[in-house]
Amino acid sequence: MATSPPRPIATLPFRFDTAGMVTSIVRGIGALFCVLAIGVLYLTFVTRNLASAGGLVLVSAGVLFFSRVVLGNLEGTRGVITRDAVVLQRGSVFGMRTAGPAGTFPLGRFKEVRVDRVLPSADTSSHGHERVVLVGKEGTPEILLARSDLDAGRVLGRDLAAALELPFDERLAP
Repeated sequence: MATSPPRPIATLPFRFDTAGMVTSIVRGIGALFCVLAIGVLYLTFVTRNLASAGGLVLVSAGVLFFSRVVLGNLEGTRGVITRDAVVLQRGSVFGMRTAGPAGTFPLGRFKEVRVDRVLPSADTSSHGHERVVLVGKEGTPEILLARSDLDAGRVLGRDLAAALELPFDERLAP
């Protein structure tokens, strides 16, 4: 019985979206703000404890500051890779832009597809994962293409490298 060769996971044009995790984090922060707002309203109008309500407002301000710092450092991009170029858009959640590159970059500005493997720690609940990255030459940013479970990123990275005719590299990340 003849079998057909396995089909690659990645074919061009390749569409990617790494803003999903960032969206989940922002939604969680939004839910926290809702709980804090309800707490402030309860303390102000039901218990009439203005000192506690003021304290909760200060906690809310701290959460807001922390949220801005986190959002400014989490990278989430959406884009498409074609035979000629990589077109990127920054992700946005509730109108707030995430960190990360944006624009159109010619495919010749990239030197390799790399998979960063993050192995599980000694903690029994720890799971490893992989990040698939399109590595740019000097002056071109690295682009996070996918986050995946262990070994799934390796397959995707190899398929992308073959489709883009770029070298494939794999390394352990800290």
